[in-house]
Amino acid sequence: MHVDLTSRPGFWTGCVAARKITRGPKPEQALRELELKSDLRAETPTTDGLIATLSALDLRDRKIGVQLYPGAPEARFTGFLRDAGQSPIRFCPMFTPRRPRSRMWRN
Repeated sequence: MHVDLTSRPGFWTGCVAARKITRGPKPEQALRELELKSDLRAETPTTDGLIATLSALDLRDRKIGVQLYPGAPEARFTGFLRDAGQSPIRFCPMFTPRRPRSRMWRN
């Protein structure tokens, strides 16, 4: 099911307010294209690096969204989150919008 979240009121505000943790330079570049920034980067740009980085944080009482990559296994990472007491919200973007933010994020 395709849902265009960019047209929903409050979506952009939520993106700005959310703590964004990235695995490496490609997700950071994608955030920069949307005029956002990563708040924390994994120690190394791997799943193990991301797990190590998050292991140092208190994940209780947090909502965690996980961007999935088509065809990439994510069981180890989501398993880590479940072991930490989380129920991660998993999503897989189908495309990257290339429109100017003023049009893209209009409420």
